[in-house]
Amino acid sequence: MHKLILWIFENINNIAQTLTLICSFFIMTTLFYWLEILTNSQWNWLNLIKPVLDIILNFSNSILPFSISAFGTVFDGKFITTIIFLMCLIIVIRLFVNGLDNLKYLYDDMHNIHKKNIENNFNKQMKNKVLVSEIKISKYMVLINAQLKKKFNHEELKIDINEHINKLNNFLYKQTGVKFEQYNDGFLYNFENFNKIDDVLDLLFKLLKSQSPLDLAICIQTEWDKTKINRLSDLKYFGKIIFCADTLLRYKCNTSHRYGTKNVGIFQQDDESTIEVHEFHEIL
Repeated sequence: MHKLILWIFENINNIAQTLTLICSFFIMTTLFYWLEILTNSQWNWLNLIKPVLDIILNFSNSILPFSISAFGTVFDGKFITTIIFLMCLIIVIRLFVNGLDNLKYLYDDMHNIHKKNIENNFNKQMKNKVLVSEIKISKYMVLINAQLKKKFNHEELKIDINEHINKLNNFLYKQTGVKFEQYNDGFLYNFENFNKIDDVLDLLFKLLKSQSPLDLAICIQTEWDKTKINRLSDLKYFGKIIFCADTLLRYKCNTSHRYGTKNVGIFQQDDESTIEVHEFHEIL
């Protein structure tokens, strides 16, 4: 329908522009016709248009018949009347074209507003659908890989890494009541309530900031998707808490956010697939 209306506007404008040209042509030929009579000349090229000009001249003369006497000659006023009539017609057409342009601009504005409202309503509906779908996601995983920090990774220090790992896991168990399982050279925790992930993040950041000799790479993934958490773990991003874009989308659906997020980058895997990685950071 929109294209049809634009087509109508365009064609009416073209017709009006054509009528303006036709009127201008008739004004010019009327002047030549009048000049031919005044000079008692004979211009054969005017013969083709004279029948049409005569109709217009007779019509104008029927509206306002008059004549002018000057220089001992009587001038037929129908030529003047015709020229004035055609010039007025051109003015009317130009006013109509300007009005049509304003109407078209008004229609375009109304159409754009209507289109924008439809898009906004559609986006709102889609956002609500995504929100409802994301809120249903409650399960998530936390995978912790540990290694000794460089300054503690010397044989002469004789640091027992297993002892500190046990302390880490005991701390998390006491705070969350969730037991870990050995997975991918790390410790996998399965949680049930993503809405309270900030409480878990409080504990994880405590571990990162502790004086422990352990260097931690922490990965978080919703819906217990082990394929994605494996890819995150393979990045060996120590000292950070990282997660995929889908986990970020779920986190944004939480009612409160005590932690900020930022994009780490897009990484290409060995199978030539890519993964978009983000990380949590403390809001200072």
